[in-house]
Amino acid sequence: LRVTNFERTLHEAEEFLAFVILGAGKDSDRAAAATADLLRGKPASLAPYAWLRRLGRNRIAGRLVASRFGQQHQKSKYLHGTAVLVADRDVRDVRDVRDVRDVREFKLADLMPLPGLGMMTARMFPVHSRRDGPRHAVLDVMSLRVLRRRGVPRVPAQTLCSAREYLRLERAWLRYCDRTGRHLAELDLEDCIRESSRPTPASPATSA
Repeated sequence: LRVTNFERTLHEAEEFLAFVILGAGKDSDRAAAATADLLRGKPASLAPYAWLRRLGRNRIAGRLVASRFGQQHQKSKYLHGTAVLVADRDVRDVRDVRDVRDVREFKLADLMPLPGLGMMTARMFPVHSRRDGPRHAVLDVMSLRVLRRRGVPRVPAQTLCSAREYLRLERAWLRYCDRTGRHLAELDLEDCIRESSRPTPASPATSA
């Protein structure tokens, strides 16, 4: 499964969205393997979320258990809930586009309400799927370490919960991206991979 792909088909986009939901808080390799396990046996003409809706929450959870992924109750709830919202019918053939919600066209406002997506994970989908789409920052732990090293003030150690703080640091990340001249997807992967190889910076001492 390719993380960055600006020419995804509808099926590839739905598969990537499932991967993003599974990958929240999880190792990406394990999330990719679990995504493949969930789609095993899917007819070629059936879009991934139509397949997940057909499987149902219990069988989704069962496949996650079989792949030893963990969090099967929570993740199956998220995946099946998204399938109900995305796949309007139990059986959806790719040739019948009347009832298709094309996830490739989803904006951040469409992604944020989906079960299992937060401020960071909802941004991952458009950043790695659209070359010229809206500009967003995927602020994971490694991104935050990059910002701290660059002297941005008040950067937390963990992924943010406050929308106001996320937007403040997102603006800092976008300015950094503009200075590098690189695409957000490239910056997200390359800088964060490089940062992950460095030792974790020591926490600043606190005064009594």
